[in-house]
Amino acid sequence: MIWSDFYSWVLPSVQGCPNPTLDLHIRQSAIEFCRRTLCWVRTLDPVEANGMDIRFDLDLLSQTQAVKLMAVAVNGLEYLLVDTQRGLQLVRQGTCTAREI
Repeated sequence: MIWSDFYSWVLPSVQGCPNPTLDLHIRQSAIEFCRRTLCWVRTLDPVEANGMDIRFDLDLLSQTQAVKLMAVAVNGLEYLLVDTQRGLQLVRQGTCTAREI
């Protein structure tokens, strides 16, 4: 992406702003927009698990990060996703059911 393509939209509101500062804030705005709207979604390659670990390394493209997990399946069986707080609670209690992740 060429950040300077956005200058004409931003400069009228911040006349005299240095280009590196414009680039930084335009880039941060683009990242926040993508994070909130989930406008870019990618299906990741399967991850092989050993049945013991609860953390997994995801194979992400360079300069990307996972923001939200949308679905999980094991051997073709989909699991119900729970929020972080509930997931940690289930792990601490050792009561995670086969249908909750």
